[in-house]
Amino acid sequence: MTNSGLVLEYKHEKFLLTATTGHQFLNDCMRMDQDYTSDAIFTLTQKQRQQSVSQEVAIKSVQAKNYQWSFGTFGFYQDLKTNAPVTFRPDGVSSILQALFDRIHQNNPAAPIITIQDQELPIPGVFKTPNAGIALFHQSTYNNLFVKGLSVTAGLRLDSEKNWLDYNTSMI
Repeated sequence: MTNSGLVLEYKHEKFLLTATTGHQFLNDCMRMDQDYTSDAIFTLTQKQRQQSVSQEVAIKSVQAKNYQWSFGTFGFYQDLKTNAPVTFRPDGVSSILQALFDRIHQNNPAAPIITIQDQELPIPGVFKTPNAGIALFHQSTYNNLFVKGLSVTAGLRLDSEKNWLDYNTSMI
């Protein structure tokens, strides 16, 4: 995983303008025995590749006055692709899948007899899950309210986020 960022600032006598950009890259591979037993039931090899970028632009007051304020916007986009095939291993094929087909035929003799010939049965799974969002925000602070040292702060943030899912799998 790599993360990088860039912050740009413009200082004025009355305000501070900042622009913050971020980027993240992930390339990951995880292999695991999903049944967590000594039997060869099923395994997973999950490969993930993610790219994301974010941007925030904010402006805030910097004068030493009782009223302080800040405004800004934030947006991001994340692209994530996960390739996660599950493989039924020999014990899983015989004790789960073949046993299920055998029970179906036993309970309904008219059902076809299904016999799995392969020792392993891979089931592919590709997930594409992009995500994007945008936000607007504001914060106001009034210092020395009624007495010195007493402040009140109020803020508002509006967010919108969208997620997608595209899942592809098959079984031969």
